[in-house]
Amino acid sequence: MAFKVYLSPSNQIGNKYAYGNTSEADQCEQIAAYCATALKRCGIQVMVSERNQTMATRVANSKTFGADLHVPIHTNAYNGVVMGTRVFYYSSTSKGFKAAQAVYNVLAPLSPGKSDAMKPYPALYEIKNSDAPAVYCECEFHDAVEGAKWIIANKQNIAEAICKGLCNYFGVTYVAPVTPKPTPTTTYVTVSLPMVQSGSNDDATLAVQQLLNAKGYNCGIADGEYGPNTANGIKKFQTAKKLSADGIVGKDTWNAMLGGKK
Repeated sequence: MAFKVYLSPSNQIGNKYAYGNTSEADQCEQIAAYCATALKRCGIQVMVSERNQTMATRVANSKTFGADLHVPIHTNAYNGVVMGTRVFYYSSTSKGFKAAQAVYNVLAPLSPGKSDAMKPYPALYEIKNSDAPAVYCECEFHDAVEGAKWIIANKQNIAEAICKGLCNYFGVTYVAPVTPKPTPTTTYVTVSLPMVQSGSNDDATLAVQQLLNAKGYNCGIADGEYGPNTANGIKKFQTAKKLSADGIVGKDTWNAMLGGKK
């Protein structure tokens, strides 16, 4: 039977970031969405709360879902200077402690802040009232400019870290996201072909003769020397392609010979 995780991202739209004209609710919802995708990829069932749901509703839905873990996802604020990751749980003897430790071990090293901490916080509503063990993630401090910038730029990395920590707790193999292969690029080379006309005696003239003979415009023996037969074959080809029948192989005639059909 697959494990079940209930994700409860912050709905605190009033908690503004110090950078990016965004809020805790906006960023945490995106982290939760990435995390849900990652957990499903690893074979774990997921339910994600909606912004308009109260904490009581979230706790009730988590219980109905039969969650094995209840995971609130928040970002933190204090004085605009303190930074780091916080992970809260009910008590050191609870199942939530081991799950919190597993997430903390992966998530905390990612963030730029050094004031990382993991501690019991049983007074928090979702920790206190959820039927499943709770792992309360505070993913860096958004009231510090550096922290806000980092959260905005690393939402998917944060989500993957939470997922990996939960997988470690459950004993489930973490499946990393597939990196798209780069799209091959085509390089085009422009080649300037020499003009072939009366008096030409070279490889370009030989190529013209061979091409026209292959297309049915008889130039006689292909010897690389521009003669009456070559001129006649060129003019017939030009007339058929509605080009100026001047017997001179310039850009348009070359394009017609190289790209056109008989």
